[in-house]
Amino acid sequence: MGRKGFLRKRRRRARALSRRRTVLLVTVLCLILGSGFVVGLRYTQSRANKRTTGTAGQYLDDSWQKTTGRHEKALSPKKRRKPETQEGRVAIVIDDLGPNLKHAERLLDLDRHLTLAVIPWQIHSEEILQRASETGAEAILHQPMEAHHEEGSGMPGMLYLRMSDREIRETLAKNLDAYAVVAGMNNHMGSALTEDERALGVVFQVLRERGLYFLDSRTSAQTVGKKLARVEGLPFFERDVFLDNESDHDYMAGMWDRFIGEARTRGYAVLIAHGRTESIDFLAARLPELGRDGFRLVRLSELYSGDPDA
Repeated sequence: MGRKGFLRKRRRRARALSRRRTVLLVTVLCLILGSGFVVGLRYTQSRANKRTTGTAGQYLDDSWQKTTGRHEKALSPKKRRKPETQEGRVAIVIDDLGPNLKHAERLLDLDRHLTLAVIPWQIHSEEILQRASETGAEAILHQPMEAHHEEGSGMPGMLYLRMSDREIRETLAKNLDAYAVVAGMNNHMGSALTEDERALGVVFQVLRERGLYFLDSRTSAQTVGKKLARVEGLPFFERDVFLDNESDHDYMAGMWDRFIGEARTRGYAVLIAHGRTESIDFLAARLPELGRDGFRLVRLSELYSGDPDA
């Protein structure tokens, strides 16, 4: 082999070696890029899974709240979130109004944010509701219902378990038609009827059809009110504290402290008092303290939002 042949052979070997190096380099680069793609794909899938399932279902919960939160809010007061502001909201409902006009006038002068519960077919029921409407106070029907005891039976417009569905509907409709300014209803007595799903279910159907809410006074621990309200899609509230089962000042002071404690814990609370002289005197002394304690008295329908929203 001559010198020229030797040089040609070396050049061929060099080109072959260069090609092998190029192929090896391209292979390594492909492996690196492919690995990066797989890692990126797994990261993307991981993020997508988190968005679907989340930690404790975070994203699903957020989406659910956007679509159904307001409806659930209306049906389940106890699960409602505290107001976003630091100011707590409280509602005070005054039961048993209707027989005494002067007591109602005192309450309307005391604070128009009190919610007045008026018994139907009493001597001053219509006039009290008219004055409440004129002053901007909220009024509800204080509907007599059958209790486990006989006291109070025979009241005009009362609902009984022995009534058929039609009789319950017609009786309640007559009461509501007579006092059309009411925003809702709560039970007067009713320890028996609020335990009965059939009878209370008919009541809730009538209220839902008329766009009214229901406040369960909770005269029975076995009330089915909350359960049925969810089924019927009815705006629903519950009493937290009775102020004046006894008219003694010390007793009412203790119940007031319990009411304020509930409001501090949850950001809202519902108190029921009665239209009696001792109770009105007590409220006149205590209502000014609410603002100093960081609470705002609101109508019942305004309890859980900044604007009226039953």
